[in-house]
Parts: sequence; C-alpha cells; structure tokens
Amino acid sequence: MIFQVTGYSNSGKTTLITDWTGCLIELGYVVSVIKHHGHDDTPLASGDEQKDTGSYRRAGAESTLVVSGREFQWTGSNPPPLPTLVKLMKFTGPDIILIEGYKTENYPKAVILRGPEDSELLRKSTSIEAVLCPGEKEKDALAQHGIEALPLTRREEVLTALTTILTGDDTQ
Repeated sequence: MIFQVTGYSNSGKTTLITDWTGCLIELGYVVSVIKHHGHDDTPLASGDEQKDTGSYRRAGAESTLVVSGREFQWTGSNPPPLPTLVKLMKFTGPDIILIEGYKTENYPKAVILRGPEDSELLRKSTSIEAVLCPGEKEKDALAQHGIEALPLTRREEVLTALTTILTGDDTQ
C-alpha cells in the first residue's frame, strides 16, 4: 500500500506522517517513509561527512551505500524518480510506504491546505483521497470556498480516517 501526504511548507506533513506511522505500527503494519526535500538550495546532512562515506563523496563518488548488519544508508547525487524509489523501498519489505511531498505524483494522497490561499494545490493534484487543514478556523474558511476539509486538530479522527482510506478496514 502506498499513500502520499502533500502540502506546502509548514502545513503539518511531517507531524502527521510521524503520528500516522506510529498508529500504523501499533496496528501491526511495517511502514517505510519516503520524504521529498523540497529545498534544493539546502544540502541534505547525512551525519557521515567525517566518515568513510563522506570521504568517498568528497573524492567524487556519485553515490555511496553503507551497510551494517541492521541498517543501511544511501547518499548520492541525481536521485532517481519517485517510482524507482518506491520500487527500491519495496525491497525492504514494508506493508505500507508513506510518501511526504512529491505533489504532482499520481499516488493516492491526502492534501493539507493551510487555508483557502492553498486551494490551487487541489487543482494541481491527482488521486486526492482526503483534504486536511490545520484547525477549525481553516476548516470554516475552506468551507466558504466549497472545500470540505478535516482539521488536523482532530488527530484521532484524522488518523482513523486515513487508515481506513489506506487499508479499507474501518474496524480500527
């Protein structure tokens, strides 16, 4: 199962996916997450800059993959497209892959709108399964524009609704 959460910066995507990941794990699912870093001018920090993998990258290696008996970390330039990343992620055995970002991709998704000013994101998006917003004030403002949204302040309701959409199981 694959599901996206999209929205503009500081809309609550990371908090929602973090909470939802914990909820899904409690239900017995194995969850993996792919996050799109939308700030191309800010390099990603891997924490290994002073280790061997950092040395390889400084020497010009296009990418490095460090593997232990328990985990791995892949760092590189020229990231593959999302469908390729999803295929690679599937090799790690998740039941569910959650994707943060990648607004224009065509996976089922929840879109978080900070308010009516973000509504153009709905026109730019496909496969929308849910529309979310920060709170009741934004819900009311969106409703005035004909947009039904579930406020993130109703955390348990949001997590239950998204889990039902994702799994088709409304018994949790």
